[in-house]
Amino acid sequence: MTNILQQLRPHMFTHGYLDNFKDNINKSMSESKCVHKQAKKESTDVFIPKYKDTLFWCFYIMIKGWDAFYLVGRNSFSIEKECKISHIEMLRSNKELLKKNKWRRRSIEDDLLNNKILSPISFICLCALHNINVTLIKEDYYYVYVHPATATPPFYIIKNKGQYGLYNGSLPEMQQKLNKMWEIHNLNKPLRGCSAYKVGDLKKICKQINIDIYKNNRICNKQDIYKLIQSKLNKDFLY
Repeated sequence: MTNILQQLRPHMFTHGYLDNFKDNINKSMSESKCVHKQAKKESTDVFIPKYKDTLFWCFYIMIKGWDAFYLVGRNSFSIEKECKISHIEMLRSNKELLKKNKWRRRSIEDDLLNNKILSPISFICLCALHNINVTLIKEDYYYVYVHPATATPPFYIIKNKGQYGLYNGSLPEMQQKLNKMWEIHNLNKPLRGCSAYKVGDLKKICKQINIDIYKNNRICNKQDIYKLIQSKLNKDFLY
């Protein structure tokens, strides 16, 4: 009987057994959380804010930092409104900046006050007010804003499936991707008139944005290539 009790003792619900059980559970949960965090970290190089106006909240992180963003909590609506309104005063105090970049103050003010989603033009303007360099990326296109007063590395903002996110991956990898994309120089009018391009320029753009310029085994002429680019822009360029 004594031998049987000794064999069963490790499995009895004694205080020692319960303590060991709790320790094993806590250790297992801790290891599980570590694995989960690691997997989450490795799963993506783009952080997408959980709030509706993802572009604004990318901007908020850029000027306030990650700690301030994680403290927003349930106050997102009031913080967003207060931040947007405070930048209207900054706009009115920087008329030269607006004039130089041909930004319409009333249009941007209206965007900040009344629209639920910040426009890319307004976003770039806000970045300029804070001397922030930024690159906007969507599919095969990208737009670069460089502030003349700062040489700091740019933030990379990527749009995917209607949402904007902050890129936090490898900078060399990002540069390699940009080298294969088409750089847009005007968000309002990305494509100039046909006469502004040589045939070689249009072919290069088609290669960058994945347009097939062959029809019936023959290469399209300049006008047709230009129209192909126009069509693609109308379909998916809008930021």
